[in-house]
Amino acid sequence: MNNSGLNKVKKQPNDMIYTPFDLAEKLISFIPINENDSLLDGFKGSGAFFQNFPDNNKKYYCEIEEGIDFFSFNKKVNWSISNPPFSLITKILKKSSVICETGFAYIMPLMSFTYTRLKQIQESGFYIYKFILFENPKEWNIGFPHAFIIFTKNKNHSIVLCNKIETFQSKLVFL
Repeated sequence: MNNSGLNKVKKQPNDMIYTPFDLAEKLISFIPINENDSLLDGFKGSGAFFQNFPDNNKKYYCEIEEGIDFFSFNKKVNWSISNPPFSLITKILKKSSVICETGFAYIMPLMSFTYTRLKQIQESGFYIYKFILFENPKEWNIGFPHAFIIFTKNKNHSIVLCNKIETFQSKLVFL
């Protein structure tokens, strides 16, 4: 394996944030996982998500520090569920929309939750199913807020994106 991916992650201290096991367990409970679904933790880290996956599902993981790169993973899975490196979020979302057949769910800083990213995700056929805000774990020692975002191919549960908003006499009008 080329160590440039590992070296890049180590240079990004905000990319090495481990999820507490109890938080991962709670967040997984919000995902509509079926019994036969295959699950991927693309950024295993300490294994909080991977170890909380239901026992009866087929499970995969990637971990750059173990030489298993998410971006080299090419199997189709039903779900990808993880706390990915924030500096690579755009690339991760694009890859997820290719390998995931049902959906993907990631912890994301709210500042990375942009119109452009959401539009790209929707154009690839995925929509927001749930948006879970949670208090940052104390051990993260990070001031910016995070959310657990669950994307599925079910358009009925999505947030509507408006590409043009105009104001008229202090009233918002969505076009």
